[in-house]
Amino acid sequence: MFIFAHRTMTNTVFRKVTATTALAPTHREGQSMSTHSFVIVLTCLVALLTGTLVAAAAGYLARRDNASYPAAITRAAVAFAATLTFATALATALNTATGQ
Repeated sequence: MFIFAHRTMTNTVFRKVTATTALAPTHREGQSMSTHSFVIVLTCLVALLTGTLVAAAAGYLARRDNASYPAAITRAAVAFAATLTFATALATALNTATGQ
């Protein structure tokens, strides 16, 4: 299998990919992600995962409490929104406290 490997903007080459080829990108000047950006992306992903798990648990518990499907979905949506709001407020407070 071949994939594109960009050397420069005008010179594109093919690189042969085998089972032993390392697919990790090499560090090139001007293309690395800063640590701060990485932490922001990671925080967003953790917040979304946590919100999804909380919403699933809230919907499941609502159904176990004999709520109708629309009521269970509504409770799950409210729990998801509340979790994301809390995570956003926490991330903003941490960002303000660290001075980044």
